[in-house]
Amino acid sequence: MRVTATGTATATVQVSFSTPSLSVQSIVYPEGAGTVQGGGTHASGQSVTLTALPRSGYAFVHWLADRDQLSAANPYTFTINSDRMVEAVFAPVTPENDAFPGLPVQPGRYTVHTSGASTQSGEPTTTPTVCALTGKTVWYSYVPPANGPLEISTAGSNFDTVLAVYTGSAANGLTPVGGACSDDIGGGDTTSRVSFTATAGTPYRIQVGGYDGSAGDLVLEIEGTAVAAGSLSIADVTQVEGTALATFTVSLSASAPADVTVRYATANGTATGGAACTTGVDYLTTSGTLTIPVGSTAGSISVPLCNDTVVEANEALTVTLSEPTNATIADGQATATIRNDDGPSLSIADLTIAEATTNATFTVRPSAASSQPIAVGYATADGTATGGAACGSGVDYVSKSGTLTIPANATSATFAVPVCADTVDEPNETFTVNLSDPTGATLGDGQALGTVTDDDVPSLTIADVSQPEGTASAVFTVRLAAVSPQDVSVRYATGDGSAKGGSSCSSGIDYVTTSGTLTVPAGALSGTITVSLCNETLIEPSESFVVNLSNPVNATIADTQGQGTIANDDVPSVTINDVSLVEAATTASFTVRLSAAISQPVTVRYATANAAGSGGATGGGACGSGVDYVSKSGTLTIPANATSATIAISVCDDTLDEANETFTLTLSEPTNVALGDAQGVGTITDNDGPTLSVDDPTVSEGSATATFTVRLSATSVQGVVVNYATANGTAKAGSACSSRGTDYLTRTGTLTIPAGGTTGTVAVPICNDTTVEPAETLLLNLSTPVNATIADAQGRATISNND
Repeated sequence: MRVTATGTATATVQVSFSTPSLSVQSIVYPEGAGTVQGGGTHASGQSVTLTALPRSGYAFVHWLADRDQLSAANPYTFTINSDRMVEAVFAPVTPENDAFPGLPVQPGRYTVHTSGASTQSGEPTTTPTVCALTGKTVWYSYVPPANGPLEISTAGSNFDTVLAVYTGSAANGLTPVGGACSDDIGGGDTTSRVSFTATAGTPYRIQVGGYDGSAGDLVLEIEGTAVAAGSLSIADVTQVEGTALATFTVSLSASAPADVTVRYATANGTATGGAACTTGVDYLTTSGTLTIPVGSTAGSISVPLCNDTVVEANEALTVTLSEPTNATIADGQATATIRNDDGPSLSIADLTIAEATTNATFTVRPSAASSQPIAVGYATADGTATGGAACGSGVDYVSKSGTLTIPANATSATFAVPVCADTVDEPNETFTVNLSDPTGATLGDGQALGTVTDDDVPSLTIADVSQPEGTASAVFTVRLAAVSPQDVSVRYATGDGSAKGGSSCSSGIDYVTTSGTLTVPAGALSGTITVSLCNETLIEPSESFVVNLSNPVNATIADTQGQGTIANDDVPSVTINDVSLVEAATTASFTVRLSAAISQPVTVRYATANAAGSGGATGGGACGSGVDYVSKSGTLTIPANATSATIAISVCDDTLDEANETFTLTLSEPTNVALGDAQGVGTITDNDGPTLSVDDPTVSEGSATATFTVRLSATSVQGVVVNYATANGTAKAGSACSSRGTDYLTRTGTLTIPAGGTTGTVAVPICNDTTVEPAETLLLNLSTPVNATIADAQGRATISNND
């Protein structure tokens, strides 16, 4: 592609390709007023889109071809069937500051294109001195906020400018300032510049035109020390009565190019001013002028305070600013609070309370009793504890504020902050109570720390371990009752039982002693302690040692000791089987077996225990309410040369619908044998589940569905599940109602009745037809129940004819 610019009055973009492509050329008028996107070469009959993009100061007018107007649309789309030359016509835009009195401006640089500017009737075209503005003039208006030098220039403009500055409010009543006007600054520079000393608050009219009517991109710049004025504000202050001065800070929003001055004067509030500190005078009346030097942004005003011994309320005075120079006033009045320092000092004690405590009661004490009542404000503030309007989720205490009164001659008073209990395991949390604004006293220790100690820490247990003598180590599991959001640590140390510990495995040593600190990380539920075991070839009874827990952090200890049993591995092993039985059975009979018969009797201790978790059965001394089996422990003897013996555990029948339950029977302390599988699990299967039945609904043929209700004879503590499937009675099933002769749609599936519920429904879609026929029936069959039995396994729906 080749792009060629030709001529002086137009910019031509020509794109040409070999035949049969057709070309579109675009021309911009006037030259430089904008650009055109689109064009190039196109196949005959193709759609072409041209977009005109005006430059600043110009607006698009219309498209021309052969001097005929094509369209004012932009973009413009047409179909090409021959080479085309299209002209984009632009026109200057009248600037918004073309008309007198002009655009209000602030200091800085401004740009505008002046080709569209015009000269109004009555506006100056010739100044009283040397230069003339012959057209294309634009106007600006500027009011300086401060006295000082001001410079206005057209540096950066791309044409020969003429600049004039006036005072006055009407075009025919203007007075030139700063040398009347500026054609250029000399030396061939066509920039114009006018400098003069401005008066704050005076409106100045700025006129810019082109030499000999020229126009283009104008840049106007306004700068100088008169262009900015900062604002003044004065801050409140609080001082104790015994302080020599109350010092007010006066701030300037921005440094000034000249000194800033402002008048000030005190005035009584509840405090009384005077010429000298005498009876009844709280401060010395003060007035004057504050000066903030060039470059500074602040100054101060000091008001002498008078000390007395009168017990009184806090008092206040004001300082008011006025008559600023080289600045304005944003905040012109401040208050000084004089805190009384006569009377006893108040202190509030820290407090530590358990989370379950209803209130944290804080005590405020004066250093000595006062003959007058003392009042002091108080307010809580969050530390790590979170306050709220009332106890609820995420709230640790109820936020409180108010005024506490200590009666005359009393030495203390209290107020209560409600503390909120929760079940969240969390670190101890703190909040503060702050005292303020005392009357009849001063503040000594004005802040108390309230510490809420957590009472929801989990408990620790350690499990017993039994390992064959040849095992390298015994691993004890330490468990938390619940996960904690913080690390839990506990000390541990081994101790001898019948097994003997030592620093290393040697003759007569059964395990390696160990001690240390176990850490269960935040979010974890358990940790382990490993004790190395020593192997030997002696035939001996099983031996035991213990691991003791102590000094927990962020937890309590529920079970402080775990027992490690080292089963002799040079003898037969003893095992116990699992047993499963129906709840109505009288006993669960566990069989304890030896891996091989030996020539001497074998004894082993046994004990039942509830299984962990929600499915655990509950043992008791005898069958009764809430008891699932009779707890039992003792010693079992397997006679010499025998290989087994049994342990009978009584099982308790009840009428509760409940989940299957389990308990354990654990063997320990064997003699003459080693422990193999030392724990048997007894599973009691429930026989009290509810029964299921399904109803027989009647529906009209026009109904959308036949809804069967499946009912439990009683609520269940667990979810009940049952399969269902439709079957034809006299009605005929199908997969879609559009099939001829289909009375209902086949349905199969599984229905779940949640724990605590008593019913569920199965909806079977019914098909409407126009056949006059007898009432028809369909069946819903129940099967394969879980956690229930079926009393009525079939529901019959009757579809009554509506034709």
